[in-house]
Amino acid sequence: MNLGINNKHFQSFHIPTPLNRKELSFCESNVDAFRLWTTSLSARPLGDRSAAIFTALHELSSLICTETERFDMLQELHPFIEHVLSNIEKNFITANSPQAERQTQLVDLDIQMRMSLIQLYIDIAFRCNKSTQNPWQFWRHNENHNIKVNRILSCYYALQHMGYLLLQQQLNYLDVLINQWRYTHEIYQYAFKNNEHLININRIQGSRYAFSNIQECYIQILLLDICYTYQIRPNEIQALYECGTEWIHLIELSHRNHATSRYMIDSQQDLPPIFNHKQQQFFLADHYLSTHNLLEHINNTIQNNAKNLTDKEKKYLSTSLKFHIQNVLGTTSIERRYPRYQHSAELEISLGLETAHFLLSHPHYHSDHIESQQTNPNMCNLFLITHDPSLEINSPISPQLNKELKQIYTAQVLDMSSHGYRIQWDSVLPQNLQNSELIILREKNDINWKVGIIRWMKKSYQNNFAIGLEVLSDHVFACNVRLPRQTLEHPPMAGLLFAHTYTGRIQLSIVLPNFTHLNKIDSFHLELHELKIQLLRKKTLMVTQSFIQFEIQTQNIRQLPILRELLDRLMAQL
Repeated sequence: MNLGINNKHFQSFHIPTPLNRKELSFCESNVDAFRLWTTSLSARPLGDRSAAIFTALHELSSLICTETERFDMLQELHPFIEHVLSNIEKNFITANSPQAERQTQLVDLDIQMRMSLIQLYIDIAFRCNKSTQNPWQFWRHNENHNIKVNRILSCYYALQHMGYLLLQQQLNYLDVLINQWRYTHEIYQYAFKNNEHLININRIQGSRYAFSNIQECYIQILLLDICYTYQIRPNEIQALYECGTEWIHLIELSHRNHATSRYMIDSQQDLPPIFNHKQQQFFLADHYLSTHNLLEHINNTIQNNAKNLTDKEKKYLSTSLKFHIQNVLGTTSIERRYPRYQHSAELEISLGLETAHFLLSHPHYHSDHIESQQTNPNMCNLFLITHDPSLEINSPISPQLNKELKQIYTAQVLDMSSHGYRIQWDSVLPQNLQNSELIILREKNDINWKVGIIRWMKKSYQNNFAIGLEVLSDHVFACNVRLPRQTLEHPPMAGLLFAHTYTGRIQLSIVLPNFTHLNKIDSFHLELHELKIQLLRKKTLMVTQSFIQFEIQTQNIRQLPILRELLDRLMAQL
């Protein structure tokens, strides 16, 4: 499945790379010259630096030299690669939905650079393995030791970045590449057969990696795959990855099948771990994975709450994620937290925060009205939001209201739960139909709109998709927001105000476009109908590539009854 990501240039690993380059084009072919060249790399990570790194990786992979020299040169380049990848991934979350093409380019760049790095480390590891098997190598003790260390480190770095690659594929709901699992297993097998899978890398390198050996990197990859389902959000995927650093010691990997071995692995196949049932002829398991201790740990955290949680788990592990892990690892089937019910209906759906604001502001709007609305010079262009330059918030440059952006789509409901719908999407996917995108929806016979989010997408057959929608609020109001130091000449920012009632208390949250520096702003002015009020941000509730949601409260406690009275009146009209 490929949901909008252009993956055609790197569909599989191609290993090994033939050695046919006599020298590097950008510097002399030795470690000292290479080190000097890295100091001249551009300071712009997403411009000339990334292009230069791609060139260096490509030429290093085919350079005729010793594997020790190749490894040492790659180690000089490695910190610069990490810096570029870090900058690329920081830009993932700040790319707004109107910049979907930019988002695709960043994801492509990240995966392609990581693949090039992984392939180079795999090449080095495999060639080092052959070098140590050379009978003449026995007499060269120092060189043999260096080759062995390079082999261990190359296997470690290859698996480390295999884990990062799988994480990015999951965050962007991409399929793994052809041969990705085969080489993941093969790297571990090399280390296992050489009895190097448990060697402490931090002692060799003087580093402080969360995973101290090759086996831990391998288990993390297996655990990432086991815990991943397309229903969980990107921030939940990231949370599982972070918690995985503390769960490694709870996972048992063995070449023997035990009573608690829940998964099995065939390292000769390009397949992830599968559930341990009666073995099929095509699947000859050589390793087994037990997750029993992890399941027991999760059960204990639920029963005793915070008593058994580490600091990292307290930060990342939500109740819904605990329930998710129970579902995945449980020995018996655990019911869904919110059961699904058969429900036949048609949904009207439109995409994006700006569209939601527009439809809530124009309750009698139909798609056919768009051209007449567009010609109205008094209509606010909700995409083109300008701000005071001192705020350092860059708005996306996007086209004005048009039929494509404001299209209301129709989809068939497959079933529903108390918190959302599962729908069938039969038509062509719009460009901004993606996971974690904000949507506005209603059943065809309903008058009022609800606001939700796309939780997951799964290709069912041909070009048809099953899509999971979560309803965030059915008490939602279009509002305008002015940021601190924003002058009155500038139009306000379009936002959505959510009102949830819990035991007589109203919890307020607001959704705004995810601009880069919005997290740094703690207060703002809300304009809701005739009311203008100053609000404070309490905590961030959700962040996606296109919007940010945070809980809010009034700055002046005396203004709260006024706001509540207005909201009560508005909700009574729904």
